[in-house]
Amino acid sequence: MGLSPRRFKPKIERRNGPRNAGEIKPASYNPRTISDEKLDALGKAMREFGDLGSLVLNVRTGNLISGHQRLKHLDAAWPIRKRPTKDATGTIAVGTIETPWGPLGYREVAWPKKKERLANLAANQHSGEWDTDALTELLRGMDDTERLLAGFDAMDLRDLKIDLNGDGAVDAEPQIDRA
Repeated sequence: MGLSPRRFKPKIERRNGPRNAGEIKPASYNPRTISDEKLDALGKAMREFGDLGSLVLNVRTGNLISGHQRLKHLDAAWPIRKRPTKDATGTIAVGTIETPWGPLGYREVAWPKKKERLANLAANQHSGEWDTDALTELLRGMDDTERLLAGFDAMDLRDLKIDLNGDGAVDAEPQIDRA
């Protein structure tokens, strides 16, 4: 009698994400800080406007409220998948824009123009401040290509007075050869 081949099934490690917001662990290396006053203002803006971190469109005016720079990278043919919803902030639909690199958050609201403008400012203002020591440590572990991918070019490093060499000198502005 021959032995039947035994089928090998690899064990798949399953990681369950958090079940509630209290189980989310902030990254200890996050280089952003925020004062108590600005944290309070951020909370008020979240209660008034909801999430402004994705693309948010005001259907009353047709204006994009947040996500302007992301929009520049989207192909006009990429579909929007959305479902109707209602919440206390005036959201009327939520969904995603389907991109080759994964879904991008999308939300529609029905707001008067004044609230739209306030939300646009809030989307661009409530980011906190840099902990430059923590930021410098993160950036030192990256090459130029990685730093650019993270959004930091030489001008940003100079403006933030980031010393990547550890010698106390901040790189000067690049010189342009006009010859």
